[in-house]
Order: sequence, then C-alpha cells, then structure tokens
Amino acid sequence: MAPTKKKCSYEWKDLYANDYGLKVVARNATTSRVETVSCRFCIAFGREESIDACDGAAKEEKSDNNDIGLPINTNNVDAINEVVDGGDNKRKRRNHIANHKQWTGPKFCTDYFTKHLQQQHAKRWEEYNQFKQSYIQELEKLRQTFNEMALQERN
Repeated sequence: MAPTKKKCSYEWKDLYANDYGLKVVARNATTSRVETVSCRFCIAFGREESIDACDGAAKEEKSDNNDIGLPINTNNVDAINEVVDGGDNKRKRRNHIANHKQWTGPKFCTDYFTKHLQQQHAKRWEEYNQFKQSYIQELEKLRQTFNEMALQERN
C-alpha cells in the first residue's frame, strides 16, 4: 500500500506566531480567519547561505566574504552567479532567494513551519528556541517569586 500524504488539519492558533516566528499577512474580510502567514525569519534576515547551493548541501554559517573574496548580500536576488572553483573551473550557482516563505490556510501544518525553519534558518532558529526556553524559565522564576511574596503578605 502506498504511503498517504499527511493531511494537516490545524486551525490557525495565535500562539503559532510566537512559537514559529510567523506574521499574519492576510485575514478573511468577513470571518477574520487567518488566510496567509509569512516567515518573520525570512523577512528579518533572509535565508541562510548554503555551503553548496547547487546540490542543497547542509547549511553553515559563512563569513562576510565568499570563496572568491566578494561580499555576500543574502537579501539580494542578484547574488553572485559564478563561483570560482580552483583554476579555470567555474560552476553555476543558483541565485539567492529574496522572497519570504508564506503559507496559505485555512489549515496550517506546524510540521511545515518547523521544516522550513530548520532548513532555511537553522542557526537563528536554534538561537530563537534557546532564547524562548531561557525566557520561559525566567518568567517561571518571576511568577514563583510573586507567589512567595503574596503568601508572605497573607501571613
């Protein structure tokens, strides 16, 4: 039996915006339901530069210069088209994607958000999750402190 494609049946939840760094860009005029969301990571930072854009190798942080010493502009579609690969060998390189990833509802699949973030914004997505976790821990400590202060006031 052939594997069936996963159907996503998640209604939009406002917590997705913070959990996955998304921005609501379109709502239905009559029902106010979310119709389209966009990736805030794409909007703010563009997509991370790949080691080898031609064959889709793993992402890696790169310096401000590429292998031929020219600056990389990650938000520009007119990025470098040819990369020198030793001597006279040249290989074509895909243009860097400048548009922002968007998803259209009415149903949204969180797996698609996660997949995009892990593949296109791996480093920043990891930093964002670490920040969220530490922020949650700090909020929990603050709430615990307030609860203790409230108990002391009652006594």
